[in-house]
Amino acid sequence: MNWIPFVLVAGIAIAGCEKKINTPTFRPDQLEEQMANTQSTIPIHIGQKWYSAASLPNFGRTAAFGFSIGSKGYVGGGSGGLPVQSRHSLADFWEYDPTTNAWTQKANLPLGLERAASFVVGTNGYVCTGYHVVPPDSPSYYNTNVNYLFQYDQTSNTWTQRSAFPGGARDGAVGLNIGTEGYVGTGNNSGDFVKDWYQYDPPRDRWTRKADLPGSGRMFSSSFTIDGYGGFVCCGSGTGPTDFNDVWVYFPGPDTWGQAASLPGSAREQAVGFSYGSTGGGIACGLHYAPSPNVLLNDYWYYQLSTNQWQQRPSLAGSARAGAAGFAINNTPYIGTGWNYNGNLNDFWYLGVYLF
Repeated sequence: MNWIPFVLVAGIAIAGCEKKINTPTFRPDQLEEQMANTQSTIPIHIGQKWYSAASLPNFGRTAAFGFSIGSKGYVGGGSGGLPVQSRHSLADFWEYDPTTNAWTQKANLPLGLERAASFVVGTNGYVCTGYHVVPPDSPSYYNTNVNYLFQYDQTSNTWTQRSAFPGGARDGAVGLNIGTEGYVGTGNNSGDFVKDWYQYDPPRDRWTRKADLPGSGRMFSSSFTIDGYGGFVCCGSGTGPTDFNDVWVYFPGPDTWGQAASLPGSAREQAVGFSYGSTGGGIACGLHYAPSPNVLLNDYWYYQLSTNQWQQRPSLAGSARAGAAGFAINNTPYIGTGWNYNGNLNDFWYLGVYLF
């Protein structure tokens, strides 16, 4: 059957071309409900499909961070550079507006960072830890893990350095927010795969050590938050090397962890997590370690809290990749950048709906 991409405006479906600006605000778990409630003399069905969004300007990059604040998405940092021998940690920072399908460059990070953790509290974004590389052709070439915490104020478009992460310099850590507090943990600390966990209180600019992740120490995990429930840490890479598909949920009140259903797809690292409010979360793409060769992934999975089950959704239309960045705006997931075996990428995609 032919499909017709559409935009919902005040509840009205409008047919149009593939370029879609204002994306519908269906969560993945709402599709079946919407299909059942559609009233029409002509049978109408709703499906999901990945659409191409505007590519991130400049060149391709991997290991960037991404988050959303309100109705805007943000991507920054990462590893890139032209020519390849000048690859270095990037400090540029970009804002995506879905109403115009356009990127706007914002204030640069104070320091080029890749493989950093990030989270959002209110209208502020936070970027923490990571790896910093000065271009190899620079007279002062060096690389190092860091434990910095930088706060981005959306209103003033400024970055401020806050209290350093107390767990030590590391890369490949994971971050998330639960309510009005941020959390950062795991990662690679001087060659050790760790599983420590810290809470950040923005008004007090204070870190507090919390209960460790129960699973194996790891880096390159993914995360999402389910409002009113807890924060999820998914998959990652450990010693061996070994990739994981286990999923752990942190409950801030009692400072305890529980284990959720494991991801049914391939064990993976360098995937992207998406938060959808109070109902569930998502995981997409990544790298599955498998000797000779490793496997890049483009699958997308939705976690339903009410059933503690994962549902496979349409795979990313772009190439399989790892080290991508992503965010969700109004329950619409966006994913882009990363790397495949041809190099770094700068394309971007979003998961929309269509009629058929």
